[in-house]
Parts: sequence; structure tokens; C-alpha cells
Amino acid sequence: MSMTTVIGPVEISKLYSCLSPAPTVDGSFYSTAIEWDKGIPINVTLFNIDDQTDKLIIQIMAVQDNDYRIFFGITIPNTIIEDERLYLVFRDVEGAPLHQPPHKLSGSYGNTHDVIAMYMHNNHSVDMFTNGSIQHTAFPNEYIADTDAGGVENTLGKCYHDGSKVTVELRKPFDSGDTAGHDFNLVVNGSIDMFIWFYDGDLGKHYTMIREADNDYDFLKLLIHCTDISPVPYGAIIAGIFVTATSAAIIKKRRK
Repeated sequence: MSMTTVIGPVEISKLYSCLSPAPTVDGSFYSTAIEWDKGIPINVTLFNIDDQTDKLIIQIMAVQDNDYRIFFGITIPNTIIEDERLYLVFRDVEGAPLHQPPHKLSGSYGNTHDVIAMYMHNNHSVDMFTNGSIQHTAFPNEYIADTDAGGVENTLGKCYHDGSKVTVELRKPFDSGDTAGHDFNLVVNGSIDMFIWFYDGDLGKHYTMIREADNDYDFLKLLIHCTDISPVPYGAIIAGIFVTATSAAIIKKRRK
């Protein structure tokens, strides 16, 4: 008897989105002193589609505001901006695959998933959705702009490049009211799966959450609420150690 290990799509991390003052979408984090204080950044490993040993680690965080809008802050190591493109793909159709086999550049997404695209070389975002049938090329035309299919542009995005990394800020409403069905509809305390694709234009490399060696892909779970367990502030830890040490000394003294 022979057995073959099958590795399916894997949720690699949860991305929490705490309630926060609205970040200023200009590409530069902390344009105001507190705009991303509620963000909980996580690291995500992307794989070069042509060489899975070549990995790119990016960082992403998310927050929501009182006007029911979701914000993303992404940091990508990058030295030259030349046709760089970032795609955040959201599973808008329950049960449909985020990415279909073959899991490589010639593969295709599931149909009608929502997409927020960021074009860094001309610093603007585009509201899109996946076609689900057209194969990827160096210029993916599987993504269709909402405005080309009777929809409305509902994203706002900007980036900032400092020579070693690019930071991206993106915004989209929970519910755009898009009757064509091209946008997600988020709800407080809900969740949605998401997939990341980054094209490094000057290097001509596609970095994605596809694990071609395993013939499958990773994805994130975006949670429209804050983390259940907040990190303990460093000062509180020190204070706790002090109180514990003092209590121990008092007990020891009493025992004498």
C-alpha cells in the first residue's frame, strides 16, 4: 500500500482589525501620532512563483473605523519602484477556491472574488474582481476593474517608498452597496479569507501565497474585530515583577 500526502489550502494566520481612529491614507504610517496604534501587524511569507526557495517576508496590519471602513497597512521590502503591483484577493464566494490548480503562474483564481489592487509606480489603487477563467500573464488580465463591469470604484490607496521598503495604505467600505456583486460585504465580528499576490516589476518576480512545491496555497483569515487577548504592556510586566518580589520579601519577613 502506498500513501500520498495531500496538503490543502492552509490558513497560516489571523489578521485582526481593531476599532481605531481612521488612518490618513497617504502611504506613510503614523501621519498622525495614533493612526496605526491599534494595528496588530503579522508577518506573511510570499514565495517566488518560479523559485520557491526565494521568499519575501512582508508585514500587514488592519484596523476598522466608526464609519464601517476597513484599512490595511502593508510593508514590503523593496529598493526600486518599477511597475510594482500588489493584489489583495478576498474570498467573496463561500466555498469557491481562492486559487485554482495548477497552483502557479498559469493558474487562475476562483470566480468573482473581490480584489483591492495597488499600482505603486503611479501610486493609485483600483477596485477589481477575479474573472476565474483567464490565465495569468506577466500583466494579469484575470483581474477586472469594477468600473469596466458596471460597478463603482470604492477603494482608496497610496504608497510611500523610502529606498529600502514601500509602505502601502488601503481603504475600502465594509459594504459599498455594489449591486453588481463585485465587492465584499463585511460585518462587525465577521471574517473573510484573503490571499496576497505581489509583482516586483524591476526584478520581474511574482511573489504569492502559492506553495507550488506542495501544489497548493496559504491564506489569511481577516477578522472584523479585535484580538481576544491583548498584549501585556511592558510597564505592567515590570510592575508585576516588582509586586511579586515585594510580596515574597514581606512573606519571608513574616515567617521569620
